[in-house]
Order: sequence, then C-alpha cells, then structure tokens
Amino acid sequence: MSPRVIAFVVGTSRGGTTWLSKVLNCHPRIACFGESGFFGRHWFEPDADGRLSGTQVREKFDGAIAGTWGPHTGDVGTLRRANTPELHAALRERLEPMTAAGGTVAEVFDAYAGAFGVAEGKPLVIEKTPHHVNHVDRILDAVPDAKFIVTLRDPYSFMRSYKFQGQQYDAERRAHAERVYHPITCALIWRRYFRSVFELETTHADRVFRFDIGALADREEAVLDDLQDFLSVERAPLAGQVPRDNSSFPSGQREELGAGDVWWMNRIAGPEIDAGGWPRRSAGGMVGLLPALTLPIWAVRNFGHLRRTVRNPARYAASLFRR
Repeated sequence: MSPRVIAFVVGTSRGGTTWLSKVLNCHPRIACFGESGFFGRHWFEPDADGRLSGTQVREKFDGAIAGTWGPHTGDVGTLRRANTPELHAALRERLEPMTAAGGTVAEVFDAYAGAFGVAEGKPLVIEKTPHHVNHVDRILDAVPDAKFIVTLRDPYSFMRSYKFQGQQYDAERRAHAERVYHPITCALIWRRYFRSVFELETTHADRVFRFDIGALADREEAVLDDLQDFLSVERAPLAGQVPRDNSSFPSGQREELGAGDVWWMNRIAGPEIDAGGWPRRSAGGMVGLLPALTLPIWAVRNFGHLRRTVRNPARYAASLFRR
C-alpha cells in the first residue's frame, strides 16, 4: 500500500484543530497526523534543483522518530501507531533509502507522511500543522492537488487561548507558556494567520473548506458530512465519536484578557478584525505602554526558545510583518 496525501488542516492554532484531527482519524480510510512543521518552522531550503540532501533527509527522519504525534495517545481518534515499532518501521522503510542520495521535497514529504498511513493501515493521509497556512505555495509545489481544511478563530478568543494555553500542563510547562507569551507578538501572529487565510481563500477557493468548531452546535453531523464530501471520501458516521474538549481550559474555568492585551490586538490587527466582521473590544487609552516597554526583555528571554523551535528565526520574525 502506498498512502496518498489528500489534504492539510491549516489556519489559526488554538482553533479546534486537535479535535478535528481526532475526528478525521475515526474515518476508516483516513490517517491524520501532526504537527510536522515540514513546510514551515522545520522547513529545509532545497537546492536549485528542488532537492533535499541526504543529511537533510536524515534530520527529517530523526525528527519523525522522536516525534510524539498526538497529545493524548489512546483517546478516541488519536493515532493508534504513534511512537510504536510499526510507525518507526514504516518511517525507516520509506525515508532511510533517501538519507544517502537525498530526494525532492515532494518525494521526501510523500515518504514522510505516507509512513503514517502505512502504520495505521489507511490509504489516505491528512497532515495538521496550523501555521502551514503561511506556506501554501510550498505545499502546492509538493502536493499539487492538495485540499485545505481551514480554521480561523476570532482574534480575542485566539489571544486568550494562546495566553493561557499552559493551564493544561504541569507547573513547569505553565511557567514556560507564560514566559513565551507577549501581546504584541500574539497580535502579529494572529494578523499573519488572517492574511494568509484570506489569500488562500481568495486564490484557491475551490480547494478550501472553512471549518468553525464554534458554529457546530446542533449541526455537527451535517458539517462533518459536508467535509467528507469536500474530501471526496465515502461518508462515515463521524459525528459524536469524539467528545469536544478545550485544551486551553480543561477545567472549564476561563481566564480573561487584560486591557493591554486587547489594546495591542486592536492596534496591530484592527483592519483585519474589521474585515473579518468581528466587533472590536474596547481598551483604555495608554494601557499598551507597559507591554511595549517589556518587549525587548521578552525577546532576550525567549531567543533561545525561538532558536530551538524555528529553523530560521530571523526569517520567521520578518514574516510576521509581511504586508
């Protein structure tokens, strides 16, 4: 069996993509995995012929072997073969031959993603990395017939979820989540997401399925049926199989944004908020001053984290300001 990549789940993070990937994994023919960052934060620039070197393929292989591939392995809809000998064997069989001579980006990604389909025994594969929405051209170069399931969360809910995402973890990881948050960078990230989603929907409208977890309510079955039609797969009874959860607020207690958070979101992403039809929240006059003063300190404290998680930190930072 040679599994085929058919779609990518992209868009704003903290927008229900984990729940959606679990639902897709309940389909008897679909294996949904993530987050690889293959076309984004873990991107390798190919040579002039579009090829990755054997060394680069080796790094991809090592990263895939070390990956966890699902936050709640064992829950309904998670990968059955995540971190198992079956997955490692499939990755080894498909990727290791290229660690000598290398391969094109398309060949390497096909081998990388297809291993999950082999391990799960499913012919169709979907990859889920929200920030890949910022790199659609790279994806289409490698997978020309790819479709996109897109999430776009409202700015204030995104910011609140981003700010308090550490609540689901232990004390050490909560402290880390608090340290990497800053309202200015969060607003820049959301604005970049919005612009990329708008460009994708404008340029490739026929390839896009907009998914809004907040609008499911009593329409879960109809929405998931429409999604399966969009993917051109036979319908399976997916509704109700995976309980909806909240990875940012697992206890159900929701923290609220501060005035400085709202001020910077409005200041940086106001036109995008208006274009998306969301009402702007009000904030005080000078409440954005303190976050502005603390930004250099934040940057110094998080420089090491950025270098560990992003292959080209300078390019990533510059991309947030792209018009």
